[in-house]
Amino acid sequence: MTRGGLESNSGSLSGLLLVPALDRFEQQARSSIDALGALGITDTIGCFLDEMYPEGFNEHRFRLAQLETAAKKASRPLGHARYLYTESSQSKVPIARMDDGLRYFTRDLRSSDAIRFNFWELKSSGLLFLAERLWEEAETRNTNQAPFLTPSTLLHHIAGGVDLLIRLYTELAVPETENLTYRVQITGTQGRIFKEPSSHYMRRASIAHAETLTWTRIATLKDWATNRTAIAVDALQHFHERFDLPASDDSVRSQLEALWADSD
Repeated sequence: MTRGGLESNSGSLSGLLLVPALDRFEQQARSSIDALGALGITDTIGCFLDEMYPEGFNEHRFRLAQLETAAKKASRPLGHARYLYTESSQSKVPIARMDDGLRYFTRDLRSSDAIRFNFWELKSSGLLFLAERLWEEAETRNTNQAPFLTPSTLLHHIAGGVDLLIRLYTELAVPETENLTYRVQITGTQGRIFKEPSSHYMRRASIAHAETLTWTRIATLKDWATNRTAIAVDALQHFHERFDLPASDDSVRSQLEALWADSD
């Protein structure tokens, strides 16, 4: 069966709507945010809000079974965490199937961490929307300390996101010449301190001055796979600079490569 000239389980670009694709993917991302609100998460301060999607839009490009298989194969631990949790993860929460894709949602209901959650939707169009509360935000609210973000949290998130993008869209048989977009937003960053919790010394300037920080990269799947370290370094440097705390390229690169080496 074909839809719009494209087999629903094909990774081909044939028949996809290229011109309005961005608007359509953004509409789907907004619907994911609405779905998160319907689940009781109306406060997204202190969160990672990520989007990744292919070049062309077709809302029936991938079958649900194909998406679920790809998500499970693409998900893997990096260090102490996963970027994309599935029912095979530590939480044992199953993936839910919807008419237009997959959904995963888990919320920590312990009294001290009630605001923490992990949510993602993987649409049949190929859009992945992920929302996750920073553990640092829960710590901030529980202890009434100044909001902060640790460089190690940021590094693990970017490393996990880049790794997941490559593995997910490879499993979905997206052509290596097709462009893929990855956008990372960190919300509630106005006045947020950038430091490790064990560090009592902090440069006065290591604070963000914008409410939301965003990084976006568009590259072919081949470029993502070939240049994953350089792309991840660019993302980390971008965020470090927004906290007025530039990082050494060599230092960031070595941390990324060590993290990936443990999982490859």
